[in-house]
Amino acid sequence: MEKNSRVTISVFAVAAFLFGVASIALAIPFYWKQSSVIRNWPSTMANVRSSEVVQITQGGQKLWATRFDFTFEADHKIVLATVNGYRQAAMRDRVDAAAQRYPAGSTRLIRYNPQNPSDIRLDTDQPRRYYQLPIALAITGATFIAIALALFYITKL
Repeated sequence: MEKNSRVTISVFAVAAFLFGVASIALAIPFYWKQSSVIRNWPSTMANVRSSEVVQITQGGQKLWATRFDFTFEADHKIVLATVNGYRQAAMRDRVDAAAQRYPAGSTRLIRYNPQNPSDIRLDTDQPRRYYQLPIALAITGATFIAIALALFYITKL
């Protein structure tokens, strides 16, 4: 292999390695924060008072988004909590499918912040969905590190 090719491949390998490490470094605080919710926030069953799909504008783009209202009891008080944007997409059918998971009148498991009970989290009983972002970042990071190692190996041939 030519020297110029080795240098070019090495530069790409370093870039891939750094991107992989950065992705994993970003995944760790997301995972930690979401794990702390699981460990420290109480869970309860909440009633879905309303479930709707609304159109919003974000960054100049029109999107469809979910809006849910929940009621539940926390510290012997009835709490009303609203979740906006659980799912957002340009195509309404994707958002409708997410809204169907929380139909009005149903009861769902939620976790709430004991210092601010109207701050709630959904899907904490479904780890694959709840940890989706840190898992995706970690897989991306590991993939780019593997690519970097393969490129470093190629330069040694």
